[in-house]
Amino acid sequence: MAPRGAESVGTYADGLTAGRPAVTRHTHGEGTVRRADESGTFLFAINHTAADAEVPLDGPGTELLTGGRAAGCLAVPAGAVRVVRLDG
Repeated sequence: MAPRGAESVGTYADGLTAGRPAVTRHTHGEGTVRRADESGTFLFAINHTAADAEVPLDGPGTELLTGGRAAGCLAVPAGAVRVVRLDG
């Protein structure tokens, strides 16, 4: 993973990825980040506000923290985090 626009917070200590970013931080718009790798495409939604929010989804998926299905819009309660693994 190459952090484009992200700050490396921690690196791998050894192995094939020694010295490469293990944890990154990226301030991004209104609290959503999409990440794709060989295990799938993930949407991370962080609601920093005091009001519930809805995040539009490009397609259906599974919300990994609750195990529920998500499609259309993802409800993100105030102060909460949701992580969706998108289908396909």
